[in-house]
Amino acid sequence: MTNKNQPEALRLADELEDSLESHDGSSLTARCQGIADDAAAELRRQYAELETLGAKLKTYEDLGDAGSDVQLLRMGYAAARLEIESLQAKLHAAKQINAAQFGMLAASIPGSALPGK
Repeated sequence: MTNKNQPEALRLADELEDSLESHDGSSLTARCQGIADDAAAELRRQYAELETLGAKLKTYEDLGDAGSDVQLLRMGYAAARLEIESLQAKLHAAKQINAAQFGMLAASIPGSALPGK
């Protein structure tokens, strides 16, 4: 049951089992037969595990792309937050300057009821 497109591990397991079935049993002891059967089963088990791990790795690779997108979003958010904080600081400074200038203006008007005098 060998397929040319079959992975090498599975091909070897099939070949091992096929070669054991073709013997009449006189050249192989029961112990050797058991070891060969175990080896074929182990090859199949390892291949199945490898396929599972490969699928998980693909999933993690796909998540890696999403993780990069999330990181870019975080960086954009941080930049926007810093810009907002900078603008708030400038606005606060401008308000203080305007208040000081208004106070100086009020003080310069004689008889003004404006605060600052």
